[in-house]
Formats: sequence, structure tokens, C-alpha cells
Amino acid sequence: AGNESRSAREVRTLLLVKADELQIPLKSDQIKIQGTGQTLKVALQYDASIDIPIFRQGFYSKHYIHNVPYRQPR
Repeated sequence: AGNESRSAREVRTLLLVKADELQIPLKSDQIKIQGTGQTLKVALQYDASIDIPIFRQGFYSKHYIHNVPYRQPR
């Protein structure tokens, strides 16, 4: 997205689609996007339940925070 100078809206949509594919419970308001192109920075936060098969209900919840700056492709 940084190389293609995509808009914040496009980056947000791409992240939501990928999160859905990976079954990550991510909502639009949990994504923060700053800059464009080579100054692009994306930060997201979400909680995910960790299910243990022995228990009938969710046992643990994990809070994830990701901060990812633009990286030059190899």
C-alpha cells in the first residue's frame, strides 16, 4: 500500500478484508493510519479470545497492539 500510494480509506479496507480472512476480530475504529507512501504508518489494536477445547467457554482474552511503519520492498 505504501509503494502504491493508496489512500487511508483503501488501506483500511485492505486491512479489514485481510483480518476477516484470518478471522481476526478487527473493526474500522481500531485502525489508525498516518501518512502516505513512504511515510505510511499503521497501528491497530484488537482483543482475541483464546479458546481451550477442554472448557466450554472462552477462557483467555489477549489484547494485541501492532505498529507497522512503511518498509522498502526487497
